[in-house]
This record gives sequence, C-alpha cells and structure tokens, in this order.
Amino acid sequence: MDKNATKRSWFREHRDYFVTRVVQDFLKTGDVLKDLELAYKEKRPIYAHLHELVGEPQEKGVLWRLKDRCHQIWRN
Repeated sequence: MDKNATKRSWFREHRDYFVTRVVQDFLKTGDVLKDLELAYKEKRPIYAHLHELVGEPQEKGVLWRLKDRCHQIWRN
C-alpha cells in the first residue's frame, strides 16, 4: 500500500472526528461574530475580535481553521 493510500485510509477512519471539529469551529465562529457585533454596537474596539476570527498565518483564527478543515474534508 502506498503512502497516499495509507493517509487516505487513516483519514477515512477518523473522518467523524474532523467533521465534529468543523461543527465546533462553526459554532465558535458564530460566538465570535456575536461578540464582534456587540462590541461594534457598544462602540468598543473590535480589532481583538477580528483577530480571533481571522488570525494570521502563524496563529490562525476560527474562521481560517474552519475553512482549512472544510477543504480537508470536502475537497475533491
């Protein structure tokens, strides 16, 4: 069995775990967006919320992780 086939097999066996993480990230993203909206309405700084949402290459935010996990599971 080649290396890629082994990797695909392992991923298939653990797919439920990754789908669970996607749902968790989705819910966390909603929480961060609610906090962002509240801060905006109260005219408080929103940059920390934006950073938590998007992040940066070295420290990815919840939206970035959600995108990466979705691509990992459902890409063709």
